[in-house]
Amino acid sequence: MYYLLAIAAGLLLAVQNPFNVNLGRKLRSPIQSAYLIYLIGIIEFALALILCGQNPLVILVDTSLIGAPWSIGGLLGLFYILSIIVLFPMIGPIKAVTYPTLGQIVSGVFIDTVGSFSVEKSPLTGLRIVGIVLLFFAVFLSTKQAGRVPGGPFGKKRKAHSKTEPTPASDLLLIWAFCAGVGSTLQGIFNGNLGGVLFCQSIPKTSFQAAIGATFFAFFSGFVTLSLLLVAMDQLSMKKTAMALQKPLSWLTATMGSAFVCAMTILNPIIGPGLTVSLSIIGLMAGTMFIEHKGLFKVKRSSLTQRKALALLLFIIGILCVKVLG
Repeated sequence: MYYLLAIAAGLLLAVQNPFNVNLGRKLRSPIQSAYLIYLIGIIEFALALILCGQNPLVILVDTSLIGAPWSIGGLLGLFYILSIIVLFPMIGPIKAVTYPTLGQIVSGVFIDTVGSFSVEKSPLTGLRIVGIVLLFFAVFLSTKQAGRVPGGPFGKKRKAHSKTEPTPASDLLLIWAFCAGVGSTLQGIFNGNLGGVLFCQSIPKTSFQAAIGATFFAFFSGFVTLSLLLVAMDQLSMKKTAMALQKPLSWLTATMGSAFVCAMTILNPIIGPGLTVSLSIIGLMAGTMFIEHKGLFKVKRSSLTQRKALALLLFIIGILCVKVLG
């Protein structure tokens, strides 16, 4: 049951990514888009806490006083979301998924090997090394295909793109995407640990209530950061925010993000951060390739070729080697 929930969370993230981009386009600002997502997340999780018999204000005080250093998980999640919104249209759907995925796996293996952030230490076995090699090869296959396929409804555009040589700027974008994946891994670990801290406090809470509380604080810290950033940029508009809150797209996008972060927070302490990330990545990769194959949610259509299918299979095998069998 928990394994299926992790895969479903990955599928949900695959759908949310293009929705995030579309919302950013409508608002003409990725920061405004993230701000709206975090605002709605705060509203939803505050209501969830009230329904669970918890006071959101008490959660904020508890977390602020006893949640360090795990309380910075919200900022790590903010870095990931902003990165995907910005990078998705710049480097394409596949690269915007595969490179963060690589960052998640590599950082996860490193954290497991060293035993950092209260994670149980696991040795670096030969099978894990094989898995990492397969993941790198899968990235090469999936991203190579995107730049070399000519013809089709976008034939001319792809042909021009295939002649474009990699530049230092494009390499920096891929490094940024990789680092975003590292931030995503740390976010899940930090939020899960924060939920554990809240669960152990004197005010009675179930593990589910503690997970909701940790996610609520993550969204709150991200919202405060974005608010300060928009004020500094002189772009915070209550009128614009009120109008955006009336759009169903805003609530749908934010709710998918809230559900994903909450699922990761719940699953990390139960099945472990490594397996949680691994299973969600499988859902994310499969969902992203299906969306691109069908051209859903305003994503440019790109057929699911044998190369992409092989890349997905290698991703799954690599993840199983690194996180399950290794």
